[in-house]
Amino acid sequence: GRDASLKIIVEELKKGQEEEIIIRTGGLDDQLLSLISSIRTSREKLSGFQPDGSIKLLEPQDVYYFEAVDNRVFAYCEKEVYEVHKKLYELEEQFDNTDFFRSSKSVILNLAKVYKLTPVLGGRFEVLLNNGEKSTISRQYVPLLKKSWKCKGGNANEMFETLDFLYRHYDDLYAACLCGVEHDGSLGQ
Repeated sequence: GRDASLKIIVEELKKGQEEEIIIRTGGLDDQLLSLISSIRTSREKLSGFQPDGSIKLLEPQDVYYFEAVDNRVFAYCEKEVYEVHKKLYELEEQFDNTDFFRSSKSVILNLAKVYKLTPVLGGRFEVLLNNGEKSTISRQYVPLLKKSWKCKGGNANEMFETLDFLYRHYDDLYAACLCGVEHDGSLGQ
C-alpha cells in the first residue's frame, strides 16, 4: 500500500511562470490515476446547448448523468437538461478514471451524485440521485461499478462487500424485501 504520509507542496507562481503539477511516485495505482484525471477534468468545461439556441458552459461536477436519446446526448444537471454535442463513448473516454461511470448502454452516471442504490428485478440496481431523480444500473454493468468506485475512498470496501452480498443473494433478498444499499454500506429496510 501507499505510505499514509504524503508530502504536498504548494507554491505561488512568480510572474511569467506556467502552472504545473509534478507527481513523484514509486508507481501509478488506480487511486493516483483517478486523482490525475480529476485534476485534468476539473478545469474542462462542457458546452450545454438549450432549445432556444443559447449555450451554457457546464462544470462536469454539476452533471448528474449523461443520457443518449435518439442519437443525441443530454447532460442532466440538478434541475436543468442540456444537449451536448458529443457521443457517449467520447464522454466516457474524456471522464475515464473520474466519478463518471457507464451504467447502461445509454447512460453515464456521476457516482458523486448517487444517494442510494437499490436492487430491482433482473439483477439491476435502481439509483436514487441527490436531486431525487432515479436511474438504473444494468445488470451487465454492476460488476464494473465495484471497479469504478474502488478508488473513491470513504467506505467503498464496506459498500462493495454489501454489494457483493446483495448481488450473490439477490433473489433471496428481493423475495425478503430487503432493498437498499446506503453510502455507509448498511442494508436498508
